[in-house]
Amino acid sequence: MEQAQAEKLLGRLVAAYPSRKLTDDSVELFIEKLSNERYEDARVGVEKVIETGKFFPSWAELREAMPKPPQPVPSEVENWVNP
Repeated sequence: MEQAQAEKLLGRLVAAYPSRKLTDDSVELFIEKLSNERYEDARVGVEKVIETGKFFPSWAELREAMPKPPQPVPSEVENWVNP
């Protein structure tokens, strides 16, 4: 995801939890971590946390709220070689 998208998602979290004041280091960490995620997955995670969380999430809590990437389906040959 692009940095501007990560900033927008973090802005939604900050708006949803107005009592939480983030340090510059926290903002940098969340932007860096969010930038490494797919936008749609991060957006879903942010919305889930906003709907269910009582407190501003840690990065681990936000990452856990994101959909898990699909696991590749092994081919027939891989199933035969690695039963």
